[in-house]
Amino acid sequence: MSRADRITQARTQPVIFSDLDISMEPHPLSGDLSLVTNSADVVQSCRTLIRTRKGSRFYRSDIGCDVERSLFEPNDAVSRDDLVYSIRTTIDQYEPRAQLVSVTATSPNDNSMEVTIVIAIRNTQQLATITEVFKRVR
Repeated sequence: MSRADRITQARTQPVIFSDLDISMEPHPLSGDLSLVTNSADVVQSCRTLIRTRKGSRFYRSDIGCDVERSLFEPNDAVSRDDLVYSIRTTIDQYEPRAQLVSVTATSPNDNSMEVTIVIAIRNTQQLATITEVFKRVR
C-alpha cells in the first residue's frame, strides 16, 4: 500500500444500511466478521424474512412467512397466488427499507416453486432482484 493510498480516502458510496453477513465468515484480511451494506443488507433481510417460519422467533411469533404451507398444497395457481400474497405482506409489514415492485411465482416442476421478487431500496432508489427456489423434500 502506497503512502497516497493510506492518506487519501477512497471515494465510495456512503453506507446507509449495514449488518453482519449471515454466512458469518471472517474477512480474509482482518479476520473480523464481514459486513453487508446498503442494497445487499436489505436483500439479506428480505431473504431471512421469507425463510423464517411463522412462530419460530421467540417473543415475536408474528414475524415470518408461510412458505412451507404453500409447498405441500397442490401445485396450482391458487397455491402460487397464496405464496405471493404471503411474501408480499411479510415484506410490506416487516421490512420498511424495501418497497415491493413485483413478486412472481412459477412452478418449474411439481415439487418446487421459484419466486422472483423485485424491490426498490428506499433512500437509494436502487432496484434489487431476489430469486428463491423452494422445494419439497419429502
